[in-house]
Amino acid sequence: MGRGTVFATGKIQMTSWKDQQVLIVGGGIGGLAAALALARQGIPSQVVDQAAEFKEIGAGIQLGPNVFWMFEKLGLIESISALAVFPNNLVMLARTIAARL
Repeated sequence: MGRGTVFATGKIQMTSWKDQQVLIVGGGIGGLAAALALARQGIPSQVVDQAAEFKEIGAGIQLGPNVFWMFEKLGLIESISALAVFPNNLVMLARTIAARL
């Protein structure tokens, strides 16, 4: 699909990018959130990632409070909260002096 239509007058009428499929490179939290947000607006997307499949990897991640604002916008709070672990406290240590901060 081209970027627009060329008329005999030489003028180009551009098609809306929203009519095109958006390619999202990277299937992490950001890429999948972008795909979901686009889908909710009726904009098709395709997510590509170097991994052969989507699966849990690693021990986990810590997400700051600002990400929950985006989860709320995407309607994911209930789903995320059902899977998330919310610690009762957090202890930070200074590596160089082995003391609590």
